[in-house]
Amino acid sequence: MTALALIQKAVKPHQQKGTAAVVKYVNDALDPISGAAYWANPEGANGPEGAFQSDFIVKTLAEHVKAMEGSQLEVSHFPIGAFILAITAVSRAFLMFSTGAFINAGSFSKENIGNLTTEWSDGAAVKTFLAKTHRMDELLNRIDDFLNKKPTPQQTRTATQNQYCTLSKAAATIVDQSSPPAPEVDE
Repeated sequence: MTALALIQKAVKPHQQKGTAAVVKYVNDALDPISGAAYWANPEGANGPEGAFQSDFIVKTLAEHVKAMEGSQLEVSHFPIGAFILAITAVSRAFLMFSTGAFINAGSFSKENIGNLTTEWSDGAAVKTFLAKTHRMDELLNRIDDFLNKKPTPQQTRTATQNQYCTLSKAAATIVDQSSPPAPEVDE
């Protein structure tokens, strides 16, 4: 299932409550501090848990893994490019609903998402995630669980903060609490 299809399904119950409900849901989901777009458990016991392991990212990246089934690689490695594209796809799909109504942003191409993809790939949050192999292993295990239909824990998706942050800031600030703080970025 594509990121857009996943987000359309997630947004649908909020659409029945009106435009403001959709805008709130999207803003909450895109919040880098505790948004469901990025976190496996936005309301963990000690704060959000599982940076870049949300169901949206897991299911989007799982499509890449399924497409690669049967491929032979000389060495096993984490699919960094596909990971960054999955984050980009999830962010972009949520943004298509940011006004409360769906606005088609065009094809998923370099012209349309190149800058957003670069923001994620160059951002401190992704670099921090990739520096910790246990987090990559956790994400791959979640993908494996999803593909093998193993049950996952029920996760609450209600964000605790309503602050909307830009995606540029999100690219620098989505970091598990056990990680060192993200470096200050001059704007």
